[in-house]
Amino acid sequence: MYAILDFVKDPVTTQQAAAMLDVTLSAVQKAIQNGRLKAEQLGRDNLIEREEVERYLRERKMTGPRKHRPSAN
Repeated sequence: MYAILDFVKDPVTTQQAAAMLDVTLSAVQKAIQNGRLKAEQLGRDNLIEREEVERYLRERKMTGPRKHRPSAN
């Protein structure tokens, strides 16, 4: 039987990823849910490869922050 840690190289938690990206924990969780940040679930927690966090950070720097779109009323 294989452990999830056998498949995730240099894992970081979502909380560590949030600190690396200078965003909130909920922003990391949302990025995972939307498929923008790949993670492996381990019980209730998600583990992310450090390289994936660094890729996501580079991508965010190239595209810039998302702009808030006001809702149409």
